[in-house]
Amino acid sequence: MFKDTKSVKKITRRFSNASIALKIDVPFKYHPGSVHNEEPGFVFYLDDGQLEELKRFIGVVEEQGIEVGKYLVRPAETEVLLYLRFLRARQFNVQAAIAMLKEDIEWREKENVLNILKETPEEILGCPEEWIMRRVPQWVQGFDKVGRPVIWWEFGNANIEKVLQHTTQEKLGRHHIYLMETFITKLSEQSEKLQYNIEDFALVIDAHGWKISYATSDAYNFVKTIVGVDSAHYPERLGKVIVIRAPMALATAWAIIKNWLDPRTRDKIEILDSDYHEKLFSTVDKDQIGPEYGGTGVSQKPKLPPKTKKTKK
Repeated sequence: MFKDTKSVKKITRRFSNASIALKIDVPFKYHPGSVHNEEPGFVFYLDDGQLEELKRFIGVVEEQGIEVGKYLVRPAETEVLLYLRFLRARQFNVQAAIAMLKEDIEWREKENVLNILKETPEEILGCPEEWIMRRVPQWVQGFDKVGRPVIWWEFGNANIEKVLQHTTQEKLGRHHIYLMETFITKLSEQSEKLQYNIEDFALVIDAHGWKISYATSDAYNFVKTIVGVDSAHYPERLGKVIVIRAPMALATAWAIIKNWLDPRTRDKIEILDSDYHEKLFSTVDKDQIGPEYGGTGVSQKPKLPPKTKKTKK
């Protein structure tokens, strides 16, 4: 087992069955409280088999001339850290991880993801963003106890049928890419600020008010699109998910949705009822949480203008 969280500027491991060394350089270590310091498959905790597969992966990348430099989340992410995200997502199956990486690069070029933040939400959605945020508001507020940005998502009022009166499923999917790229910039900023490698974020989903009548085919397609984008193109970016104030009715939808998630992602999800504060506060300090969830921080939830006839839909 290779384990080293101190020597972060230059980490070198030589395979016992190879004549050349595999040298791994990373700019930052993980936060001292992060499980990634001792989590299998992460850069500081790779066993011999994982190192061997990483070496093979690097060889294939070089042989095929795969370029990933412009997709790295600087300053913390290196080529090897990106490779490891894809390898973990495919259980260190090199062939599957290479295929996933190539498909991701092709998708990013097709969707012009590098330039998506130059667009406005209104251009992407074809309507004012507030019309969508009234039903499915998302925002970033604070950081958890290991430095990860916390994304908040109120899903209880997610009547997708009404959302689709203003936009389309395709545009909602692209808006999700826009939001993900916005969240990714927070990883970069936080890594620079803390001088730790912050490569994933925490997600809190408030399901209060969700009704079984919202579980329509359009709603499932919306969720399936998001799950598909995140799993295929943002592997290992989701560090922790806490669903709070979950009604009993959500169990029916969850029985379907969980089948779309890979086991690693499912293991990161906790579903809680209204008695959620203890768990939430053990993950995120109160001063990083808005008052609407029992915190002492200033709420960053989007403040929307008064409803009009159109936004009342």
